[in-house]
Amino acid sequence: MENFARTQRREIAGPYGLVQVFQPEDLLVERVLVSTYPSPNEEARDCARKLLAVALRGQLEMDWPEVRRLAALPEYDNLVVCEHLVAEVSDEIGVESPLHS
Repeated sequence: MENFARTQRREIAGPYGLVQVFQPEDLLVERVLVSTYPSPNEEARDCARKLLAVALRGQLEMDWPEVRRLAALPEYDNLVVCEHLVAEVSDEIGVESPLHS
């Protein structure tokens, strides 16, 4: 998977050493893209929804301006779809959408 995020990769100490974890901003925007292109993919949509729910509850740090920037890139071009899914999950869990314009 390509990486367009400007945020730092996170490192987790595991039993066999440090593991670099992919930036959640890039992962979210990529999963949203795969959920719609080239055809609807419910597995990718479910993954994006779960990632969103964790981030919206504050259990995972998410740089929302970075999500917006990434989704607007020509490589993804899915800002409207991201905004819609973030709003949908935000409504379901009762928080304000951080991408609300």
